[in-house]
Amino acid sequence: MEGFCIYGYRQGVESGPGESKRSIRYKRLSVFSRKEYSGSKYFYKQIFPNKMTHAFGLRSGFENAFGMHLAQDRDVAFQESFPVRVYLNGEFWYDTYIQERYNETFFKETYGVQSAEFIKQGITDEITEFLANNDLSDDAAYAEFDRMVDVQSFIDYLCINVYLANADYSYLDNIAMWRSLSINNRNEHADGRWRYCLYDLDLETALIRHESGMEDINDAEYDSFHNMADWSEPICDWPMFKALKKNESFCRQFVLSFMDMVNTDFKPERISDLLKEWDRDITYDNGFFLDRPEIITGYMADEFGLSGTQETLKISVNGSQKGEIVVNTCVPELKYGKWEGRYFTDYPITLRAVPHKGYRFVRWEGGVSSGRDVLELYVPEGGIEVKAVFERDL
Repeated sequence: MEGFCIYGYRQGVESGPGESKRSIRYKRLSVFSRKEYSGSKYFYKQIFPNKMTHAFGLRSGFENAFGMHLAQDRDVAFQESFPVRVYLNGEFWYDTYIQERYNETFFKETYGVQSAEFIKQGITDEITEFLANNDLSDDAAYAEFDRMVDVQSFIDYLCINVYLANADYSYLDNIAMWRSLSINNRNEHADGRWRYCLYDLDLETALIRHESGMEDINDAEYDSFHNMADWSEPICDWPMFKALKKNESFCRQFVLSFMDMVNTDFKPERISDLLKEWDRDITYDNGFFLDRPEIITGYMADEFGLSGTQETLKISVNGSQKGEIVVNTCVPELKYGKWEGRYFTDYPITLRAVPHKGYRFVRWEGGVSSGRDVLELYVPEGGIEVKAVFERDL
């Protein structure tokens, strides 16, 4: 990946967060554009795509930078990042990664909201009080909670961190949320709900294995539901996660979302292509991304008490230019008009046929015959193959 040079000066450059980094020579840095220095709160150069930038960070850690690129289609905020070479006062300082910083300006520029609130914690007093006074196994209470917290965002946040074996975060620390303070019915993010942000994906499992005497396992074998740093509670003990697991809709939503991401964002072929862009290959970290899918889906099945098997879903369209298929929470890339993924038989999946402009949906063929554009079906033992047929809208 092509690098980018940052020429900085000590004036206006502040030490960044991270207590563990204070003892090392090359500090994390946070760089801000100040109106009193340049006449604008934004940098004149567009550093990140399609937005103005008020501040950015310089921080080491390939895992954190790369991890931010793995699931950008999901309902979580992420920080764009790429490698840079840093010079201070004309002197080469180090090679590192430039990364967006979360602040109100970031959310205004990224999501088009008028004002926003950002906090570095994963729960608020309002949420804690709601959990204490409501039983989320009740669908009405669950729906009310979803109007306070974007549950899909919470699920996506957990799925990403669990899959990547991150061990250094909890619902109170190393976690971040944001919400729009302005309401706009024409903007899906301007609804006042709390949403989650990917944050500090350094994947410190090697440290955790050493502390807990598990040096003999590799990162791919790490059970992210039940293991965490000594200073953090495992996810299975988080109050909000435990409360939500009482609701069957949440369990289904989590399991399907997790498998959607395993089958798309974390598919080894896709990860391999992305790693090449960062001058690495699929053998990175002892083949973590090759071994992780089978291992972590087993842990997930245990956590949610699944008793079914994983079976193959094959979908296709009669021409990728004519339309696409939404599978649960993801839109698979229908390369050559075909795609396949694996799902547990415990929960039904949802398929939605979406015609492209100038076309209309006609019917489903194959394992299912129907003229409805939305299907709900269980993947049977032995798998199923389904095709969406579109034709020109005359």
